[in-house]
Amino acid sequence: MMNDAGIDIASSRTKGVQDFIDEGRTYDYIITVCDEANAHRCPMFPGGGHRIHMEFDDPSVLQGSYEEKHEKIKTIRDQIKECLQRWIREQRDD
Repeated sequence: MMNDAGIDIASSRTKGVQDFIDEGRTYDYIITVCDEANAHRCPMFPGGGHRIHMEFDDPSVLQGSYEEKHEKIKTIRDQIKECLQRWIREQRDD
């Protein structure tokens, strides 16, 4: 789905929160995208970063045919992109 949007993530891997903590990085903002039903599973980062929650449907629980799921995931991907672009614009305006 990301490749369809021109983003190659083939060599990427999923990282857990502990991976980021072990790197010793600090973050000004932590943006979570869990849906409301799974908000309790959203990762928590230690430190002083501002936590921002943006709720989207969970692609892993979608129902329907392959094609229907594909379209729903595309919609979610585009919603996340739009929301993040809006947030970035707002940060620049501050």
